[in-house]
Amino acid sequence: MKSCTDITRRDLLKAGLATLATAYLPGCAVFATKTVQDALKPENYLELTKGWDPVFGPDYLIFPPYGGKADFAGHQRGGVWGPGVDYGVDVGTPLVPVGASFLLAAGYTSTAQAGLMIDAKLISASAAFNLLHLHDIMSEQMNTRDSRIGFTGKPIRVMERNEIIALSGSTGRGPYYGSQPPHLHLTLWQKFPTFIDPEKYGIDSGRLTFWDGKTDFDMPVHKRPQHLEEVLQNFEANLASWQDQELAGKLLEYRKLMGDVKATKALGSKHFHDLRALLKRTVLEEKKYLPGTEPYAMMLKILGYSSNQPVILTLPFIAPPLLDKGIYRKYVYNEGPFYVFKNKAFEKVSSK
Repeated sequence: MKSCTDITRRDLLKAGLATLATAYLPGCAVFATKTVQDALKPENYLELTKGWDPVFGPDYLIFPPYGGKADFAGHQRGGVWGPGVDYGVDVGTPLVPVGASFLLAAGYTSTAQAGLMIDAKLISASAAFNLLHLHDIMSEQMNTRDSRIGFTGKPIRVMERNEIIALSGSTGRGPYYGSQPPHLHLTLWQKFPTFIDPEKYGIDSGRLTFWDGKTDFDMPVHKRPQHLEEVLQNFEANLASWQDQELAGKLLEYRKLMGDVKATKALGSKHFHDLRALLKRTVLEEKKYLPGTEPYAMMLKILGYSSNQPVILTLPFIAPPLLDKGIYRKYVYNEGPFYVFKNKAFEKVSSK
């Protein structure tokens, strides 16, 4: 099978696919890394991620058979089984989980349609995701796991959002001429095979955004108010170190108007929602503050901890400003966080 870098415009014209020529070739990886170590070199990662939106990451793949964008609606228009979203990224882009999850399967699909892939079940809700068309998986120890393993009462190794688990690629069969441009296909489902649009499960039920490396979105929903309470209690102290004291002052004014209220009551406060709206507008809409900044982290906490949506996903990519922060590490199956299923939810334990 030809890789994307082997496809030429002449190949496409021979196949009678002139309309795809301009769609495939710009998406092909002019720059492709071979290993995660190569990809994480600052100069290489800047090349891989150039053109990405600073908050919402890479664009969707433009794919004529889907009528344009290869978003969830595009996949549905194209009649794809297992619709999801296709991010147009070069081969060798490092990938991380969209949420803390335990592994269901990793390897080549029997049909090769998806190529190299990872299936994982989220620990925060009864949902699962997969990443398709991968170039490489980071650890040979990522073996297929029984889908019941997380509910046996025994500690299970969980992939967290700070772990690099794969490199994107262009493996598998495309719908035309056998080949396809490099991209990452992300699928989300609940009660298989009910597929849902992952881009409606980002922060505040919107598009997926970059994670900040700190905010915990993988706790049970009923524990979020406790964390919101901690954020509100330490609000003034946290804002004291901000560089943008003008924004900090506006947020602090709303916080003082709320008075000394508990998190559960704060959700009914107009002033809390004014504070929430200001952060959302400034960070997500105006994009004044990028991942790695205090306002971005505060936006994730305020919006996330005040939400009751069952799962909050983040982009399966590393935000460029976070690359050299020491947050992300290569996935090793026999190290790091273990969870047990207890009291109808997953709880972290310190060891096996």
